[in-house]
Amino acid sequence: MRDIAGLILEDISRQRSVGPGGVLRALRERLGPVLSEAELLLLQISGRATWKALWALYPAFVFQGGPQGQREHAIASVIAHVLESVSGSKRARQEHEELFEAKVFRQMREQAASLKNAPPLPPNEPDLQDVWLYRFCKLCFRRRLPGGQLCFEHRPDPDSATSLAKYQNGRRLFPGFNDQVHSLATQEVWRFHNADLDLGVLHPQEQAFKWLELHRPMVCSQLECSTNVQRNNARLWRLVVSVLQPLPGVGVKARAEQQAVNQIFLTHPQLLWPVLVRAEAWLRVDQARRASWGGVRKNAGRRPVATT
Repeated sequence: MRDIAGLILEDISRQRSVGPGGVLRALRERLGPVLSEAELLLLQISGRATWKALWALYPAFVFQGGPQGQREHAIASVIAHVLESVSGSKRARQEHEELFEAKVFRQMREQAASLKNAPPLPPNEPDLQDVWLYRFCKLCFRRRLPGGQLCFEHRPDPDSATSLAKYQNGRRLFPGFNDQVHSLATQEVWRFHNADLDLGVLHPQEQAFKWLELHRPMVCSQLECSTNVQRNNARLWRLVVSVLQPLPGVGVKARAEQQAVNQIFLTHPQLLWPVLVRAEAWLRVDQARRASWGGVRKNAGRRPVATT
């Protein structure tokens, strides 16, 4: 499927200007031969194609495949990869400034709100159309520093060997990290649709610690908390925010931004979903990297010298 994504992007690159209509045509031409009739209907967007309509194809293919639909999920990932990679007009770049998992999260919340008897959203909740809330570091789950693409952990300092090592490590982990983000989001989209668009599957109203243990085990392993904290959702989310969204050590503006964002997450912990997805994905690939270090790998180290 990655080969198909590359071919689609090549087709798009040859277009005079990049717009949602041209992207949709490229998707139809390359994906059409491998799609069933039912799947082809998903690509029949009524009216004029828009970026919003194209992004809606991702959850549509995930739900079409069901929990075991690896093929349909792979097609959904191709569509997401293409849309993430597209650049062109100023409007397109603004659309794509919103990261994949934040866009998927917003879509699911909009779908839930469209239900006839949908419960009202919490009062004073910030507008998720504003991408300011989810300005993540390109390489991890932390907030990026103002004016850049990286967080304080991954921004390289030429005078610090430790800083450069962290940056290089982040770059090495990025492909696996990106794959894990897509995999986790796909699983969550399916659970959400299978639960009839119930937002409760994305954020627990009760027993948050048990939910984290089940759905975000790597994040949960980072939380050193007492039984009292585990039983108190408000205290638990406060701990989660402090661990996953720490204040940067330098920069008045960076600290002020992080404090403002953290206050929003503490007031509206249901908005932590994209943070938790990225954190779980990053911790998974980081653990896999550590497991492959010398001395830990299977058959690592010097072989014993044969004796006679």
